Amino acid sequence: MSLDEVFSELRSKSHELHELLYHALKTADQKASSVEVTVTSTDGGVKMIVGPDKRVCGVAIDEDSYRTYDESGLAAAIMEATRRAKSAVNWAQLQVINSELGLDDRGRY
Repeated sequence: MSLDEVFSELRSKSHELHELLYHALKTADQKASSVEVTVTSTDGGVKMIVGPDKRVCGVAIDEDSYRTYDESGLAAAIMEATRRAKSAVNWAQLQVINSELGLDDRGRY
């Protein structure tokens, strides 16, 4: 095999690998862009749903929470669940991307 043939084959393989990686990244991005996370407060009284853009897209407050908490306690429970949900979105998106690219949960092959 001549040197020109070797380089020609390498260019061809490189193009194939580039296409595979492009499609894997595109699919991973699409899946990560649709991640939605639901987190419940530690006492179970508040449920927050956070979308891929880390914006709250749903809140459910148990009836008992209105009686159990005062205003500041309820606000604290909501904020705690929101912080945890936003953090969980990052983790979930990373897991989707890693899975799509065949990586483990630490981003390694």
